[in-house]
Amino acid sequence: MNNKGDGPSGPGLPQENGRPEGTGTPQETKEVSPIGQGEQSSAKEEDLEKYSLKKVTDNMIHANSLNRLVEAGLRKFHKLKRLNKRQKEVAQSIVEVIVANEDPLDWKKVVSKYIKNPTDHNDERVEKIKDIAHKHQLDYYLASILFASKGEEDTEDVKK
Repeated sequence: MNNKGDGPSGPGLPQENGRPEGTGTPQETKEVSPIGQGEQSSAKEEDLEKYSLKKVTDNMIHANSLNRLVEAGLRKFHKLKRLNKRQKEVAQSIVEVIVANEDPLDWKKVVSKYIKNPTDHNDERVEKIKDIAHKHQLDYYLASILFASKGEEDTEDVKK
């Protein structure tokens, strides 16, 4: 079949693709603002939270080492040589609870407490983390890392 003569309008007429000419919809509004001048960018300086990039990096590393500690604690608690996939997922969820509820300086100290009872102990902090997760569209774990990384002490701060 060739395109000439086999169109939907009948034999001998060319087949047209797309919208017919002259049927476009005109643009009704044209509100263009410079980059960084939109509604989201107009937040007040005091409304912005500052997160230290160095602290975020350090807390991610610290949380990874915490995961190894929790896995070791679970092996010891349950007298196991190795953890299976499901048990490793449980270890990761315990890490998430620790990171959400405790200060980074205390993470290693509270491992056995959370292995025995892996529930939230600091409801106020958890609510703040949920707000951060919602505001920045992050999962709970990353919002916990971000919450633990609040600060203004280095020049590599990221404003959100």
